Amino acid sequence: MNITLIGFLLGMLLLALPLAAMYRYGLRISAGRAMSAIVRMVIYVGIMGFVMYMLQKDGSVAMSLLFVLALIVLASVAAILRSRLSLRVLFVPVLAAVAASVIVVGAWLLLVTLGTDAVVSPRFFLPVVGILSGTAITVCADSLSAYYDGLKHHNQLYFYLLGNGATHAEALDMFVRRALEKAVVPGISQMSTVVVGTAPVMMWTMIMCGCGALEAAAFQMLVMAAAFCVSVMSVLLAVILTRKYMFDAYSRLKPLRETDRKEAPAVQETTVQETDGPEEEN
Repeated sequence: MNITLIGFLLGMLLLALPLAAMYRYGLRISAGRAMSAIVRMVIYVGIMGFVMYMLQKDGSVAMSLLFVLALIVLASVAAILRSRLSLRVLFVPVLAAVAASVIVVGAWLLLVTLGTDAVVSPRFFLPVVGILSGTAITVCADSLSAYYDGLKHHNQLYFYLLGNGATHAEALDMFVRRALEKAVVPGISQMSTVVVGTAPVMMWTMIMCGCGALEAAAFQMLVMAAAFCVSVMSVLLAVILTRKYMFDAYSRLKPLRETDRKEAPAVQETTVQETDGPEEEN
């Protein structure tokens, strides 16, 4: 596939129609904001494409692994910021969860489909890591937000279970289940509608680039399975690893949002003065 500069510019003219419609009908999302988003998209994707080109041209495994680490760190930061929780508190456990799930699942996918050479080939593992990291951003953000909100709004049930003999893990089961649902439902929905929309974009791209249709379809199914696995694995690991960071020594939920810190009542310490007895009247 050879896309010329003129062909690229003519293709980008397709954006003129939605921009004109937005301007004509005065949408609240201004045309200027849309143009800003388009410019950022071109810049970001262009930078990503140039970096990928240089990594493939150089062929250095060390540089490629460094780029993979940067992708995983960015995905972890984006997930925490999107959940509106404390980046300082949750960065380490979320990073560990995303890194473990993406690397393990990505390596297994490449190993069983393309062999051991593909695992260390930038041409193959960089796109796979990018796809799986993007999946982890959405599911971790939504699941961590649901997990924290559930504990915040149903803390009486949580303490009730603890007070009636449940272990910490048992008291959290209901909230973990809710977080896991946030990861499972979108994945199931995406797999059930994979033949339409943008879901099979990788398959269509591989076919346009000369790959066989059956081979492209098979790899699309494997990538969807890997993305679903990363969704569940990253959420489970994130929930498990964040426990020691989200609770204090008394198993109480810490305020991890700025609004929660402002709303939390100040704890005032009082001292009890002991008296020897009632004062004697003179």
